[in-house]
Amino acid sequence: MAEDWGARLDLAAASSAVQQGAVDGLRAAAELVLARAQVPVLSGRLRRSGKVTVDPATLEVAISFDTDYAVVQHEDMSQHHDGGEAKYLENALNELRPVLGDIIAAEIRRRLGT
Repeated sequence: MAEDWGARLDLAAASSAVQQGAVDGLRAAAELVLARAQVPVLSGRLRRSGKVTVDPATLEVAISFDTDYAVVQHEDMSQHHDGGEAKYLENALNELRPVLGDIIAAEIRRRLGT
């Protein structure tokens, strides 16, 4: 017969905490990438248009910019910028890649109270 240690595990609450922690972690990690991105600045419109979106259902995160020239600024390596750089998101992501998983894990642990 199994002993009753008096502890109960609420799997639904734990699952919900993990889900919300993952969403929070993805958002925090993506916000860090966005903040670190060396977005080219002429008027500041491109930088101001950057935003992070997280889909809680699929645990997918996106960093997007709402300008018609964001992709060109990111991809065209022949352009030279006084401030910022081409591949601004890719470079920031590659630089931060070693810590992004830790950020997500920390948010999950925080939600679980561990």
